[in-house]
Amino acid sequence: MAQRNNLYRRSSGIYVLRITVPVRYRAQLGRREIHASTRTTDQSTAKAVACRLLDHLNSYVSELEMGQSGLPEADKVSTSKAVISVGELSAACGLQVEHVLRELLNNNIPVV
Repeated sequence: MAQRNNLYRRSSGIYVLRITVPVRYRAQLGRREIHASTRTTDQSTAKAVACRLLDHLNSYVSELEMGQSGLPEADKVSTSKAVISVGELSAACGLQVEHVLRELLNNNIPVV
């Protein structure tokens, strides 16, 4: 959920983060927008709080995505290995190998 600078200042001087919820998550979240107060009047502190709030929201959204796709065969993948085959991982997730490799590289996960 990429957001632009949606930090604004209310008339009281307190900064508030305004996040537009994408259409695909509106049913789960039950709203179109999220307004979260940073509880501060300092802009640099408000930016730091807004980053933490966005991080929490992004982790929640990734949990929603994981719950929707599910990992039906994930328990079959051996977790005792120090290294896992990309083919086994893609089969367990039900994703194409290209997609798994792209995500591994995007997240700087070592590939051997």
